[in-house]
Amino acid sequence: MDRDAFRRASVRYGVLFLTSVLLVAGFWFHGTFYALGLGPLLLVGGFATFTILLVLRITWTGGAWRRSGGDLAFRPEQGERLKARAASLNILPMGARVPAVGAVANAVVPGSDRPAARVVVEDVQRSLYADVGEAEARAAGYDSAEDFRRRWEAEHARDPREIVLFVHFRVEDSR
Repeated sequence: MDRDAFRRASVRYGVLFLTSVLLVAGFWFHGTFYALGLGPLLLVGGFATFTILLVLRITWTGGAWRRSGGDLAFRPEQGERLKARAASLNILPMGARVPAVGAVANAVVPGSDRPAARVVVEDVQRSLYADVGEAEARAAGYDSAEDFRRRWEAEHARDPREIVLFVHFRVEDSR
C-alpha cells in the first residue's frame, strides 16, 4: 500500500472512530434531553443523527452528495489517457455494468492492482455498432473508426446491429 492510500485510509478510519465516540457520548447526553420534552429531543436528536450520517457518507464516498458507482472497466491502453485526463468516452458492450449517471466510479484497467482514476459518469447513450464514427472512436482512444472495428471484432460479435454503450465521463481524480 502506498503512502497516499495509507493516509486516506487512516483519515477515514480516524473519522469513523471519532464518530463512534460521538455516538457513545450521545447516549450519555440523551438522558438529559428527556427533561426538556419531546419537541427538543426530536429536533436536536434528529439534527445530531443527520449530521453523523452525513459525516459517515462523506467519509465513505468522499463526497456529500455524490453516489458511489462502483467500478467502470477500461481497456489497458486507456490507462495512460485516464492518468493524463485526456479520456472522456468509453465504448462498452450492451451487457456491461455501468454506474448510474452522476455516480463516481473507479476506473479499473485489467492487469492493474489499483484503479487508474476516479471518474464521474456524465451520460450513457446507446448506439448501433455500425454507427460508431471517427469522432466517437477517437474520443474513446482508438486511432480511427477502422481501428475500433478491428479491435472490437477481435473480442466481440461482428453483428452490425449490435448495440454498444457510449459512456461519457469526466476524470475527477487520476492516480
